[in-house]
Amino acid sequence: MVTMFCYLFFYTGRHNFGWAVKDMAAALHISYTTIGWISFSMLIGYSIGQLVNGNLADKLSARFMVPMGAFLSIAAKDFLALYKIVLQLSQIKQTG
Repeated sequence: MVTMFCYLFFYTGRHNFGWAVKDMAAALHISYTTIGWISFSMLIGYSIGQLVNGNLADKLSARFMVPMGAFLSIAAKDFLALYKIVLQLSQIKQTG
């Protein structure tokens, strides 16, 4: 049951990019072609991760892989959020 919920949250977190495409194109002033290449790159990264993690899952237990995947996913998202905050603060400091 825990594995099912972890996969559900990973899956919905991975597939929210398509819903934001229109707003991203408008806000960032980039073409749909560029967004398509970004999406393609994310898909390639995901498929490479599946190859690596599939082999790891065969060697390690699911009891290790599921929490480790959840932890690394949370850590990566937190890093990106904090990185954005640091960039914004540095821009404020430079202009002020």
